[in-house]
Amino acid sequence: MRESGTARLIRHRRGALGGLVVALMLVIGVLAPMLAPYSYSNQSLLQRLQPPGAAHWLGTDGFGRDVLSRVMWGSRVSLEIGFAATALSLVVGTVVGSVAGYFGRGVDTAVMRAADAFLSVPALFLILIVVALFGASLRNTALVIALVTWAPVARVVRAECLSLRTREFVHAAHALGAGHVRILGRHVLVNALPVVIGRPASCSARPSSSSPGSATSGWALSLRCRAGATWWSRADSSWPPPGGSRRSPAWPSS
Repeated sequence: MRESGTARLIRHRRGALGGLVVALMLVIGVLAPMLAPYSYSNQSLLQRLQPPGAAHWLGTDGFGRDVLSRVMWGSRVSLEIGFAATALSLVVGTVVGSVAGYFGRGVDTAVMRAADAFLSVPALFLILIVVALFGASLRNTALVIALVTWAPVARVVRAECLSLRTREFVHAAHALGAGHVRILGRHVLVNALPVVIGRPASCSARPSSSSPGSATSGWALSLRCRAGATWWSRADSSWPPPGGSRRSPAWPSS
């Protein structure tokens, strides 16, 4: 009797642990409004730069905002951008790559040169241009990430369709009088589904890591704020300098 995939995953300890972590991240991101102890925008200068404690499990940032709540909300934004960008790039890349691989010749050349042009543009540079022109929003961010990630999907799907179009069942469909749309949709793409389904695992990592709402960005910002606060406290301890006041520093006389 063949063992199911779920049974193999449960028996594999590392796989089960990884699946549990991913499921936990998804639950936290989806239920962030109910699980977050504070709002992500609540500020309190009296509670700024607090260390981890019972009230704030991960401490507070330079504006007194709870870091744990901001991480939860940041993961929610990252999931929204990641899923939207991955779905859009998957649809566009699959359609374009399948058409290029099935028809070949001039269509294949034109589509692949366009994909090479998109791949040659740095993703961060393109994201900054779109955000500067159209503003920062979840929709614009997802669109621009999908714009720079559809090309790898198209190349993989194209390679698979190039192999599938020479198979016997495709020639048999042609001999029976089936049209290009039917062959591409009912025979070629159906057999290319394993490749298409496997792409989101590698595509979703890029949007999540490059999106402005990434939860890890909050960690980095929090560490920078803490480091800046430490430096300022050390500099402030020796202020004012000799001959000056705290409100108006002393300037050398001419």
